[in-house]
Amino acid sequence: PALLDVAPEAVHQTLVGDIEAGQGVALLPVKVTRFDLFQPGAIQRFRARLRRRSARSVLLDFELFGAHGALVARLTGCRFRAAPPLRQATHQVAQWQIVPWLTPHPRLGHTTAIPAPNTWIESLDEALAPAAQDRQRWFHEALPMLEAMTLSFAFEAYHACAEQGRLAELLTSQDPYTRWLNHLLRQEGLLVEAEGGWQVAPASDLPPAETIWRTLVREDREAMPGLVLAARLGRHLADLLLDPAAREGFVQRLRQSFAWDWLYQRDPAYAGVERAIQTLLHRLAEARPHDRRLRVLEIAAHPSELARTLLSRLPEDRLDYVLVLSSEAAERLAHDLHEHANLTVLPLPEDARLDGLATEVGAFDIAILHHTLHRAPAPRALLSSVRRRLAVGGLLVVAERHPDWSADFIAGLQPDWWHTVPDQ
Repeated sequence: PALLDVAPEAVHQTLVGDIEAGQGVALLPVKVTRFDLFQPGAIQRFRARLRRRSARSVLLDFELFGAHGALVARLTGCRFRAAPPLRQATHQVAQWQIVPWLTPHPRLGHTTAIPAPNTWIESLDEALAPAAQDRQRWFHEALPMLEAMTLSFAFEAYHACAEQGRLAELLTSQDPYTRWLNHLLRQEGLLVEAEGGWQVAPASDLPPAETIWRTLVREDREAMPGLVLAARLGRHLADLLLDPAAREGFVQRLRQSFAWDWLYQRDPAYAGVERAIQTLLHRLAEARPHDRRLRVLEIAAHPSELARTLLSRLPEDRLDYVLVLSSEAAERLAHDLHEHANLTVLPLPEDARLDGLATEVGAFDIAILHHTLHRAPAPRALLSSVRRRLAVGGLLVVAERHPDWSADFIAGLQPDWWHTVPDQ
């Protein structure tokens, strides 16, 4: 162990530029993920690779070499945490405390002991019980009005396109979103066959979309995120149907709005699923032995709050959380939660497979596919890659929204929402 003291010296050499600029901070070693000893021998030189760095922590790998350049040992995943002095005028660390963490043997990490489903399903029912009446009203009263609003937005947009003499462009389009709207309007009798072709019905019993929207805003304020997104889309639907190239920029602006972030957390269409998953994670954390860390892998299509709630509930030495998001969301959340050394935020690969995903956690106790499986180019391949990441006895949770028109109406503008089936 005494020979390994040369490794922290590498941190000083790696950050010497900051130190000379007067921006250095004390860094305390807190974790070594893996240590490999290849042969005995005196350490003559070392090599360090800086893997990740933030204002609060540094992650490095070290290789220690003996005589003639022979590799003596390798330290992988060495984490150093910043310990800034309380007073800016203090240039030296006055005192520190080393707290050992009890860590299971690596062999134990290949298996896990998740409680039997019947022990926590009852807890999920109890967690959802207080909102049962509101959820029932939502699905039986508000959701049908959302469906009617979606249909009314589509009818008004097609009517506007027909007035411009461009209805034929929509009826012959191969775009999946437009084809879905064509089918929906034909199914509901709002596209009628006349004179050997299809035309927009001259009249409809549907109330105007704006009237339905105002009613929902007045009666279901919890659904405001989805209603805001639907209203913005409905106003521009005709233009987006006639100019598909404009959709990418429009969706990007939607994704940057507060309504998009709150949609998955607060909207009644998702709130029940979110509450159930949070309850499940809390129950698993409570049942976990004190000498075992809960290892969670979450693949989400949106900025998820699950990690934030669990990080606030469990001590740092009881949890390892890996969150996989789109590149944009991953960068933003990694910045917001950078102080948590036991959280890793990674971008989702373009092929949505996890085989090449580099994490310090070898196997996970629970993996959550959070409204993301339906977007994968190959859902079966994603499921297989997630299963390979689970420890023996691990739990796979798939969270998806129920199918309805309002979900297709908003998310359908994104190409990855649709899966092409031959001859359909």
